[in-house]
Amino acid sequence: MIEHEITRPEGLMSLVSAISALIGALFFFSSAVGLVRLPDFFTRTHSPTKAATLGLFFLGIASFLENIQSGQTFWLADVLLVAFVFLTAPVSAQALMNAASARGVAQYERTTGDPPGREIEHVEESGELAAELAEGQAGTGDPESA
Repeated sequence: MIEHEITRPEGLMSLVSAISALIGALFFFSSAVGLVRLPDFFTRTHSPTKAATLGLFFLGIASFLENIQSGQTFWLADVLLVAFVFLTAPVSAQALMNAASARGVAQYERTTGDPPGREIEHVEESGELAAELAEGQAGTGDPESA
């Protein structure tokens, strides 16, 4: 009886790896579609944060499985890369949305609720903060200097 390649452990790992890579690619594709199709900055920020992070997770699993199967020790880099992106993507997206909100970037008219960081004071275009920084008054904790 001929043993099929898919029933061997390495064939099964390759199949799982290929499926994981395909799922990751689909998440990356949906992230790209979201960047193009969503109406404003705040909704477009969610697309690469959520979908691309999941896409990288699945591609990391695929790479991890292929590296383990081939006996390479490079799999640790896959784990570290995925962990780094999982830790930094939400924080960077929140920082971008807070900065956009502080600069007064408009939301899509049909969006309900305030964007993140609405409590942040809007940055003046006149350069008041730069003048305060030059004088050394910004960030001193003195309400009179702000």
